[in-house]
Parts: sequence; structure tokens; C-alpha cells
Amino acid sequence: MSRLHCLRSAALIFATVLVSACATAPAVPSAALVGQWHQAETDCGVAMDVRELEFRADGWFSVTWRPFETYRDYWGRWSFDERTRELELIIDGGNNRPTDFIGQGKITLSESSLHLGEISLGSAYGRGPCMASFQPIQTR
Repeated sequence: MSRLHCLRSAALIFATVLVSACATAPAVPSAALVGQWHQAETDCGVAMDVRELEFRADGWFSVTWRPFETYRDYWGRWSFDERTRELELIIDGGNNRPTDFIGQGKITLSESSLHLGEISLGSAYGRGPCMASFQPIQTR
């Protein structure tokens, strides 16, 4: 077998593996995150549910456990790697910044559900973090 034939065969195998890997893990567009999400109180047990998790297209996010007029618990910047499904949240400011916040990890996202995986938005008012999935508040 010639060297050129081996190189062509290797390239074909690599391309097949790459296409197969991409087909099994489709990219989720970051635009699917944009909008407002909430957790159901009944899914959180004794932990406090997040009533408003907002992602804006410009990379800004906020978390609010108990909305009141324009109040937000904390806010910051977000970025999402569509290939790896890694979400990163960085807190820039807030009124109630949790000490047990974990802002980076893989997420599971569809039009009707957002699960943050290992990401924790933190505890609210001493009640522990709720790790339940989020549903959209409004149609995006």
C-alpha cells in the first residue's frame, strides 16, 4: 500500500469519526438560552426556587428568587460554548450574592427545559440551592 493511499485512508477515517461525533452531540445555539426561565416551587422541596433567571442576547444574566418590581438578587455576564454545551456565569453585582454559587458547567437545553447540571445559582435566605430544571416563562 502506498504512503499516499494510507494518508487518504486515514483522512477518510478521521472525517467519518468527526462527522459521527458531531451527529451524536448536536450543537445547541446560545440563542435558545435567551429569555426568562423559572423553577417550579414544588420541585425544590425546602430549597427556594428561582422565580426569574434571565439571559439577554448581549451576554447579561440575572437571578431573582422573589421578584418585586425591578429588584434582582444578582446579575453578571454569561457565555455559552455551543459545541461543548459549557455555560459560564460570572457575577458582576447584586443585592444578595450567594457564597455557594458555582458558575460553570455543562447544561442540558431544549425549547421547554433548561437543566444547569453542576452549576448552582446558590442558596437564598439560608434555604439551600434548588437544583431542579427550569422552564421558560414566556415564549421566545
